[in-house]
Amino acid sequence: MTPPFIRSQTQAYNELKSAARSNSLLTVDAAAAATAPSSSSASTSSVIAAQQQRILRLEEEAQELQASLSELAERLAAARAEADRSSRLAEARAREAEEAREERAVEARVLRHRHRQELDGARQEANQARQEIIAMQEEVRLLLLLF
Repeated sequence: MTPPFIRSQTQAYNELKSAARSNSLLTVDAAAAATAPSSSSASTSSVIAAQQQRILRLEEEAQELQASLSELAERLAAARAEADRSSRLAEARAREAEEAREERAVEARVLRHRHRQELDGARQEANQARQEIIAMQEEVRLLLLLF
């Protein structure tokens, strides 16, 4: 669906185009009338006056079209600038999100490493405790053999 703003410009363009065709036909008719003997100079004056009015209307329409085109160009530039700002903001947020993900991944690796170290320490303590238990059991067995 064409926006009304564009549709009105298209209509105005089509009217200008048809008016140009009419002007060329009227110019031919006026030239023919000028070459033929005219009984009334008033009709020639009225044709010229009508053509001048039409020219003025067409010039006004052309100025209106130019103004609307300028407005549309300004709106387009503003929309592009807004799109650029939004794009830069989205890129910045994406970078921030990526940095946060990387930071969380590093923190997770550090935490896993710390847990592994704690687990290894606990295993070593358990192994030492087992060895002490084995040694104590051996002492108890030897003491029982002696008594």
